[in-house]
Amino acid sequence: MSNMRRLLGEAERLGVRVELAHIDDETLMGFYDHRKRLITVDVSLDMPQKKETIAHELGHCYYGDLRSTPRFERRADRYAALLLIDLSAYIIAELLDPSPSAIAAELEQTRRMVRVFQKEHLPTLSLSRSLRAG
Repeated sequence: MSNMRRLLGEAERLGVRVELAHIDDETLMGFYDHRKRLITVDVSLDMPQKKETIAHELGHCYYGDLRSTPRFERRADRYAALLLIDLSAYIIAELLDPSPSAIAAELEQTRRMVRVFQKEHLPTLSLSRSLRAG
C-alpha cells in the first residue's frame, strides 16, 4: 500500500478529511482544524512534502491538539515519522547509502522526516530488536 493511501486510510479511521488548497501564508505547509475535522495541505508542495504535512497534521488530530506548542509539534513529527517510514524499508535504504538525503530519496520522503525517524525512533527500535534477538 502506498504511503498516500495509508495516510488517507488513517485520516478516514480518525474521522478527518484532507483537502488540497492554496495557502497564502508562506510559513505554512498545511494545518489542522479540529472543529471542522479537516486537514488542509498546500497544493504547491511536492509529494514528499504533502505526505509529511498530512502525516504531521494527522498527529495533531490523533492527539487532539487544539494549539501549537513546541512539545505538540515534536509529538506530531514523531507520529508522522512512524506513519511514513517502515523500519525494513529504512534499513534497506540505509544499506544502499547511509546519507539522510539518499535515504529520503529512496523512501520518497523528506530529509526532515528521515532525521526525525533516526533521532526519535531508531534508538528505541534498535534496542527492542536487540532484546528480542538476545
